[in-house]
Order: sequence, then structure tokens, then C-alpha cells
Amino acid sequence: MEYQHIKNICYSEIKSTSNTSINNILALHLGANATAFLSQLVNKEYNHQTDNEGWFYYQQHKIEENCCFLTKYIQTKSIKILIEKNILKVKKIGVPSKNYYFINYVYIYKLLQNQQLKKLTPSGLESKPLNNINNNIKPFSSKEENIDKSIFPLKEKGFSSETSFRDNHPILPVVPSGEVRKLNRKNNLPIKPSIPVKQKPSIKDEINAGIRQTTKARINALPTKPKKTPYQNVPEKILATMALWGELGFKLPDPAKAPKGYNKTIDYLKKIQTGKLIPGEERKFTLDDVQEAIIKFSLIALDPEYGPANLEIKKALANKSLVGFLYCPDWSKNQSRNKVISWMVKCQDDPPLEKNKSVGVVEDKNPEVTKKLKAFYCRHVMCGFKRKEWSPSEENKFREASNKIGEAYSGLSNRLLGVSGKMELAEILCKSIVKCYGENITRIFPGSLGSSFAMSRMLAYLKELGMIEENNYE
Repeated sequence: MEYQHIKNICYSEIKSTSNTSINNILALHLGANATAFLSQLVNKEYNHQTDNEGWFYYQQHKIEENCCFLTKYIQTKSIKILIEKNILKVKKIGVPSKNYYFINYVYIYKLLQNQQLKKLTPSGLESKPLNNINNNIKPFSSKEENIDKSIFPLKEKGFSSETSFRDNHPILPVVPSGEVRKLNRKNNLPIKPSIPVKQKPSIKDEINAGIRQTTKARINALPTKPKKTPYQNVPEKILATMALWGELGFKLPDPAKAPKGYNKTIDYLKKIQTGKLIPGEERKFTLDDVQEAIIKFSLIALDPEYGPANLEIKKALANKSLVGFLYCPDWSKNQSRNKVISWMVKCQDDPPLEKNKSVGVVEDKNPEVTKKLKAFYCRHVMCGFKRKEWSPSEENKFREASNKIGEAYSGLSNRLLGVSGKMELAEILCKSIVKCYGENITRIFPGSLGSSFAMSRMLAYLKELGMIEENNYE
């Protein structure tokens, strides 16, 4: 029988269409996953051209697209099984490397010609003892096959010879494990549990174990640092200053849970009395000066009538510790964030606080447009962060921009083309701002939305889109 005829027979049994088909006989020998993987390779070779020696490549992600359960891990295991059965040969070629496959159809033909396996059904297993089944199934004999070996030189392809493969790897029947359990229960045979085989550790494992033991011993030999304990016999004036900080609503370190922060606070209060805490500041402050500065700072950070109108800045000041209030050198490294090294010194040097001027409330004539502008500001300027509260000045800026959009729509309604409402005009304003500022859009403020520059860019964008009459543009 010629090799091409064998190949055609195997393809007719294994080929798959849009639905992956699995041959039952091959599945008993190779498993369902390996059989499905072999079906994909056979279908690929039949439908596509191979080289002169019969090699072809098939990318793993393409196989997974055609058969979703054949993941990369399952394909690797299937390749290993098929190579062990002498059915498949794989080599890597190219950069990046690709898997090139070669299929040995002779051994596939042997498995498909075993007609005894077709009679091996669960009903037949229940009616016959296991020993009789094994005796009835015979391996292939060399007399039943007549293959032209000149057409298929196995040794040149990298496979072992036909005789040596049969001698070393005889074809044996594969009985499902579930049927073996049924026969054992029927004959009252005990099921022997599998005994785990202890593998000897390799040299690499022994070296790694020795390194781990040595490292662990060195770590245990290191001297342990003594645990921090809170200071005892602290002066009452310092304790009163710390208590005032906590009573005003600021965070105070707990000596039991955070003894290090508690001790650091006491050290800072001692150093500021000697003038050695802040570099470049030679003045010596008493604890009464510190308490006055704390009261002044509480108005700045906690009272909405004093200090900055920005709620985010007030929130950051409210979370400051007493150590950061006295001296915070890290803030001086980034001058763009904050230039205040010591809020205590700032509160001492600044004049008395005055209440913030009351900000009038702007009437919101277009609440839906105002809501849209706030959402745009959070999404683009604040990088997706949502704010629940806005300061009165920021709220007024959004309302002013919303009112200007309403006025612009009323004045241009007869000239606009394709703009059916104030919301669409607000959308065009937002797009013009994104186009104008680009990556620097995070630097704008709420007042930028209603500025004259923003309105002029909106009109220019309308002209660019052809949504306003050019005669009336100026």
C-alpha cells in the first residue's frame, strides 16, 4: 500500500470541519486533547501546502482560535504525547521561532486498523472479565501491512525503524479507569491505592536547600533591635501642648501603638525651644508660642471662614501631624507643591487672620449644562477623579460658564447649523478645549471654561466644522 493512500485514509478518519471531531480509537490511545490537537494538524496539512519533505508550521494562537479548549499548555502536553508515540516530530525554525510539524501517518494507520478496539464498549466490558479482554486484543503483526518504505524513509525523517518501535513500544489496549473500577466492584476486588514514589533530590535542590539554611541561620544570628518604648517623665508643659493639638481635632500619635512617632513629637517640641530644629532659624520659641500657633493653624485648616477656599488644600492641612506642623523638610524639596517648611513659624510671623470675604452665589440658569461641565472637568482635568463638594468660588465659575453658553446659544441660534440645543453647544465647547490644550489640559481651572478665550475657541471650532455661517461669524 502506498504512503499517499495511507495518508488519505487517515485524513478521512481524522479530518475536522468547523466542529472539532475526535476519533474514538485514537482517543483511547492518545487521549481526547492530543487527538483533537492531531486533528487540527492533519486538517492544516491537508488544506495547505507543505515543503518537499512534508514539514509545515501552524501557529499556536491560530490553533486556539480554531479550537478554544486547546490552550498553549494543553498543546504542549499533546505535542509531548504525540512525540512519545512516534506520531509527530517538531522542530523550531526562524526568528522568532515557529513550530514546524511532520506527521507520521504509518503509525496513525496502525491504530486505525485495530478493529478489536471498536468492540471495546462499556457493555462488553461488563459481560467479560478483564483478563479475557486483554487476551482477545492482539498487537499488529508485520504480515498484515504492505508499505512501500522507499516512499516513506523513516530513519531519514528522524523516526526509529518500524521493527524497533514495535519491539520497544508494543501497542496495548487502553481500558478506561471507570470500567476497571466497575469490574473490581463486581468481583469484590480491593482497589489498591497508588503509592507515591519518592524522588531523590537533585544536586540543584540540595544546593538551594543548603543556601536557604545558611541564609536563615545568618538572619537568626543578627542582633535584634530593641523595641521602641514611649518616653517616661515627660514635662507637663509638653504634654499639655500635645493634648491641645488633639483637642482641636488633629491626629495625635498613640504612645502604645506608635511609640516612635510619640517620641519624635516630644523631641521636636524640645528642640524648637533651643532653636536647633529648623535649619537657618535661630530663634527660640517657647511652648506658649507653639500653642498660640496651633490655635491659629486650627482656624486655617478646619474653619471654612478662614484660610484657603480650596477644599482639597484644607483637607491636606487637616491631616497634618504635630511633627509636620513644627518642621516638614520633605515639603521644601518640591517647591511647586508648598514652600512652607514650618507652619508654626509661618503662623507666628503672619499677621492676625481675617475672615474670608463672602462670595455671592451666581444664579444657575442651566443646571444640566453646569452638571455636564463639572463631569468634563473631573474626567479630563482631574484624570477621572470625582469630587463630591466644590468650593463656593468654583461653583460660581461653573455656573458662569454655563450661563455664557446659554447666552451664546440664544444669540447664535439662527446662525448655527446642526446644533439643536445648549447641551450640544456645551459638548462643542468641551471638544474645542481638549483640542486647544491637548496634554496641558490638566493645568486649567474651572474659570477657564467660561473665559473669553474659551468662547473664541468654541466659535473657531464651529467654523472649522462648518456648523456656523461664515458671513455672520465675525
